[in-house]
Amino acid sequence: MAAITIDSTVIFEKNYTALDDPSIRFIINEGGSRSSKTYSLCQMIIVYCIQHPNKVVSVVRKTFPALRATVMRDFFEIMKSMEIYDVQSHNKSEHIYTFPNGSIVEFLAWMMSRRFVVARGTSVGVMKPMSYGLKISNS
Repeated sequence: MAAITIDSTVIFEKNYTALDDPSIRFIINEGGSRSSKTYSLCQMIIVYCIQHPNKVVSVVRKTFPALRATVMRDFFEIMKSMEIYDVQSHNKSEHIYTFPNGSIVEFLAWMMSRRFVVARGTSVGVMKPMSYGLKISNS
């Protein structure tokens, strides 16, 4: 795959640096609306999946309509702008995108189940837990 260039913000850079630091278990982003949190975190997830084969990243919001209107819209717009989106890799009924290297991003609504269990070795991004945050687990 050719090198991919993205226009990123300081928010992306700080989050990606933190993601690469094994001593950091939680990454929390705070800020006002339109401060690029969601967009930068989507960029980070995409770059992470491209660079790390066979990873599972779960992106979670309280309700599916909120997830679809924010995170999923940004995620797929970024993929298309980077010219790496492949419709064959997007399972729209299961809300999963699979990268060529086997990494996947799954979009989940917290309210779909009273009990939320994530497979071991999964990275989880919780968008707006009380209203924003990202937990990445590399173990």
